[in-house]
Amino acid sequence: MKNLFKYSALTLITGVTVLGAISCTKHDQVINNNPASVTTTMPVTPQNDTLIAYKITSTLTNGNLSGATDVGGGLGFQWDGGLDSRWSTATPIALTATVPDLGNNTFEGFLGNTVNFTMRSLWSDSAIYMLVEWNQAFQSVYSSPWYFNPTAKTVGGHQLKSWGQAGGAPMWDFHGNMISPSFVQDQFVIMFNINNSTYEFNTQNCYGVCHTFPPTVTLDTVNYQIITTYGAGGGMFTNMSNQKCDIWRARSVQVLNANQANDCYLWWNNGAINKNAVASDTDNLPKSVFNGDLSNKQTLTVMNTSLKETVPLWINTNGSSAGANTNTPTTHFLVTDTATPGYYYVVSVDTNGVLYCANSKATASVITYTVTPGSTYELQGTGSSMTLGANCIPGSLIGMYKGEEADVRANYFWTGNGYRLLLKRALKTSDTYMEDIDFTPFSSSPGTCTPFGCGIMFDGADNEHAIATGLQLRFSTAASGEIKKHEYNTVHQLIKVANNVSAKRK
Repeated sequence: MKNLFKYSALTLITGVTVLGAISCTKHDQVINNNPASVTTTMPVTPQNDTLIAYKITSTLTNGNLSGATDVGGGLGFQWDGGLDSRWSTATPIALTATVPDLGNNTFEGFLGNTVNFTMRSLWSDSAIYMLVEWNQAFQSVYSSPWYFNPTAKTVGGHQLKSWGQAGGAPMWDFHGNMISPSFVQDQFVIMFNINNSTYEFNTQNCYGVCHTFPPTVTLDTVNYQIITTYGAGGGMFTNMSNQKCDIWRARSVQVLNANQANDCYLWWNNGAINKNAVASDTDNLPKSVFNGDLSNKQTLTVMNTSLKETVPLWINTNGSSAGANTNTPTTHFLVTDTATPGYYYVVSVDTNGVLYCANSKATASVITYTVTPGSTYELQGTGSSMTLGANCIPGSLIGMYKGEEADVRANYFWTGNGYRLLLKRALKTSDTYMEDIDFTPFSSSPGTCTPFGCGIMFDGADNEHAIATGLQLRFSTAASGEIKKHEYNTVHQLIKVANNVSAKRK
């Protein structure tokens, strides 16, 4: 069984869950019933906060959003950050997310990094809304852009110059100095338990579905030398085939340009322990239909060789020099742009890294443009100050999500020193395959709670995310502002009320 391989990510924290009609206390962060002998040097402090969703009876109006679309908007819409006045009367909770030490170097270089954020929530008869705000040092809206490496290497008897993608994580030398920064997009992630199916999530929150496991070693029994090592790592997955969690992933590039968060789910993945079992909600669309975001990436056979190389899928010339990408910063292509003049489909590559392009995939047999890489395609500088060359090529193609992937509307606004994020989802979706949480049992029974956890990837961090766990969402039938800030806002008060209820029942 997969959970036999689970290793502890935190020391066992015991506690008592307060039950009752208004039980909204935290669920203790128990990571594993059989913790391994892993020393945790940076435990994450459990959060003890309940997010109250206040009732609204009319459509929100937010800045330059108009009409029935009170969160979201079409491809390319840019939100001005303006908020409906009712957000100011919804009681916020203040939280701190921390990058944990899982004991296996998974988040090396980021351990203990923290980010403070606030959350507010509103709901109507049809939808739930969330407002999340936090500050960070800088905005990161890259998605592994392409660069050219001019240093030739010998591969299969050929001298090869190749293309690569700027890192999804920073590189460090053995002195602890950064060799190169990461070029990744900021993200906010929220996770819920679907139909109360994942009992590990109820008792352990995010740690119940975050697993670490030991390295796998292949040993040469003749010379007693290690042949291969599959390094220790982590994965996200549930522990039984009927367990699922709902995930809303608000990536900065997708939200800023398509105004949608990716509606995902976490599942068992048939017992695989070395993979993240996060999948986008099933869309039931033909494979030929573009849905949401796509890596601007393909694998080609290098001309006159049998070697394989990954290269960009599309480039943009904008009618001038080869590969001149005019987005500021160079972050993405809109999928609709690729049908316009100046965009070329990459057909082949030679040993010098020259890209041979056609006007479209349909006309791939006719080469109409070539890219001869030069210094403007290379990374500039070294260490933490490294930057992209002027013609580095975006790593993402952005379009609109369709089908059940499109359930979560979202808007980002960069304030100059941080983010303001709006999220909206129907209380109950058309969910065909148990991939979404249904909020109607909680909204129709005020006072009951559902647990959730949050993750934030900020200041150039990728999977090295900060987390806030042990959180609860409670629906209130009161209008925003009617419940005073001191009411039902701390765990101590909730425990006191629940104990009083329990005493009266005896």
